[in-house]
Amino acid sequence: LDTVPGIPVEEQPYPLPEGWKWVRLRQVYQINPKVIADDEKLASFIPMERIAPNMKGSFSFEILPWGKIKKGHTQFADGDVAFAKISPCFENGKSMLIKGLKNGIGAGTTELIILRQKYILQKYTFYLISNQDFIQKGICTYNGTVGQQRINMDFVRRYPIPLPPLEVQQRIVERIESLFAKLDEAREKAES
Repeated sequence: LDTVPGIPVEEQPYPLPEGWKWVRLRQVYQINPKVIADDEKLASFIPMERIAPNMKGSFSFEILPWGKIKKGHTQFADGDVAFAKISPCFENGKSMLIKGLKNGIGAGTTELIILRQKYILQKYTFYLISNQDFIQKGICTYNGTVGQQRINMDFVRRYPIPLPPLEVQQRIVERIESLFAKLDEAREKAES
């Protein structure tokens, strides 16, 4: 990642701390990569209705042979981050932190965008695509007919992200999760 060129200064949204750099998603992630596996290998199949909304990152699946699901579906693997690209699922926050798949591989709805990167924390990636800036700007790029609108893939590829060192990514994830835990605690107190 140190060798990845940053975004020119004049295109950077705002200054970053030392050691961070602005990069575009396409510069650091494989977008919609393929999975290679034997057709007989069991894998997880995830249609859109099995993906939780509201940026929970969770999902359920059924188990099918890889040969049955690899064609005509989006492919993914443990460690990937996925999000819906179609309306209203994109704005409803249908997304996945992919882990726990049968044999570490899966396929599902074609209406997903997959991000793969083994040198950036999975949860850091998830929080990047969960932020309101990404969602609102993505909605502004919709194309297609009403009810079948999708975000523009060039927007996804070109979207600028702040990339801190790995240890800073971990601290950011821990801080976000700490704040979410406090929010959940306050919500439970308010309900009781």
